[in-house]
Amino acid sequence: MEKQSQTNLRPGMGFDAPAAARQSDRMRLMLYALLLGIVAPTLFGARPMRWANTQLLRTAAEKGDAEAQYLLGLQYREGDGLDRSQAEAEKWFRRAAETGHVEAQAALGRLQATSDTPEAREDAAKWLLRAADQGNTQAMQTLGDLYRDHPGMSGDPLAALRWYVQAATAGQPAAARAVAELYARGQGVARDWALALHWYRQAAALGDEPAKFVLGRIEAVTQAVTDNPAQALPWWQNEARKGDLGAALALAMVEAKKRAAPEEPEETVRWSLLLSGLRGVEAWMVRGFMLEHGIAVNRDLVAAKENYRKAAELGLPQAAAALARLQTSNPEFAAKPAPAK
Repeated sequence: MEKQSQTNLRPGMGFDAPAAARQSDRMRLMLYALLLGIVAPTLFGARPMRWANTQLLRTAAEKGDAEAQYLLGLQYREGDGLDRSQAEAEKWFRRAAETGHVEAQAALGRLQATSDTPEAREDAAKWLLRAADQGNTQAMQTLGDLYRDHPGMSGDPLAALRWYVQAATAGQPAAARAVAELYARGQGVARDWALALHWYRQAAALGDEPAKFVLGRIEAVTQAVTDNPAQALPWWQNEARKGDLGAALALAMVEAKKRAAPEEPEETVRWSLLLSGLRGVEAWMVRGFMLEHGIAVNRDLVAAKENYRKAAELGLPQAAAALARLQTSNPEFAAKPAPAK
């Protein structure tokens, strides 16, 4: 976040509640704009066009060309050169999907997932699962959205989390942010600020602009509350109660640091905060990361491998990926057994 944008949040310069209110509203608008910016003209980005115009595209689609059917569906969905029609978009996506066109399956699933009827949502899940099983990361993310918004559908209370994690591991930034939001809100999982912070950082590392915005928000609010808690703390507590996740995370971090021993190094405090809320599989994953990189502990690749292995055995895809990466980059110790307990 630019320094100028934090000015009114720093009570050391005089806490100005009206200015902070304007800043808060401005931040909400910025975040909304960022979220809108995620919606691209097409779901899967630009692609080479083999047909010179819509009429030739339609002719090819009517003759059974799956790619043409998919692209025609996109044009109807977006109103690109044709009158927007969800019914026509669904028709052409379905024709392509039934031939095995993976992107059409994902697009059809996404379209059906927004329906008000349970039957359409079940149809959405069917097509999204087909596409996700073939590695389509957007389908994985949409499955996460579907199961998050309709938690009774899958019979698995952690279904949304699992699909989001799988999509995030495959490189979908918005999926990593969605995991962070689940933990920050306690939606379908126990609220866990440490894990929320971890996944916001993961999303930001993947280039997600809304996640970067939230991290900037955390930095600014933390500074404000640290500089002048008497004036700033009540304000940001109120913002957190209204649903400001960045403010809520910042307040959780400030509280955690109060409890830390003053002689602890900053990095130890930071990672102690992260680990403080971890349970089970995620704890193995983060401990593995700390051991691999020597963060707040002595670097120990063999112990890191063991922690990644335990997390992978419990079904965390990113742990399996980390284990494979560790073994590939360090073949000399890949086969070493874990140290005796």
